[in-house]
Amino acid sequence: NDQLPRWSNHGNWISVGAPGVDIYSTLPGDNYGYESGTSSAAALVSGEAALLFTIVTDTNGNGCINDEVRDRIEGNCDDVKIEGLGKGRINALKAAGAMDINSSHQSFCSGSLD
Repeated sequence: NDQLPRWSNHGNWISVGAPGVDIYSTLPGDNYGYESGTSSAAALVSGEAALLFTIVTDTNGNGCINDEVRDRIEGNCDDVKIEGLGKGRINALKAAGAMDINSSHQSFCSGSLD
């Protein structure tokens, strides 16, 4: 519902926000259920980044793709009009759709393990 929970981090140091309330997830004991918290939100941002790392291209030629991934995440957020939420709520579909699909392998950054 795009409301900021009382326990949520917010402020001028925040880049993006992600849903963190009633997230369906794995639970101990081979179970599934709903959880809330910043850990749930962080997993969504990490998942979006992982998805984008598989399709991003090195557009600025610096040998790294982490900067393009960050730009895609931040540049394709939905504006939810919440102060202190950075660029807004992440939108993985919009971020992935805004990219050219790359079929060749690229390293995350020059010097990393290939």
